[in-house]
Amino acid sequence: MFNWAYYNTLAPIGSWNSAIGWGTANIVNAPRTIQFENAVGGSNPFYIDAPDGGIYRFSGGDNGSWTRLR
Repeated sequence: MFNWAYYNTLAPIGSWNSAIGWGTANIVNAPRTIQFENAVGGSNPFYIDAPDGGIYRFSGGDNGSWTRLR
């Protein structure tokens, strides 16, 4: 499904392939956990776990940034 979305939907600046490139390792299709936070100010950060055990936080809306927490 990700492969279809990657090639058949557009990123904010064109195709996803031209925006972020393609992965250099096999896809890990293990279940992921995503948690959303209702923050004051509307930034609404979310947290996602990574296959390597890391946890990342995305915040800042359209111009946001990723931060590795663990």
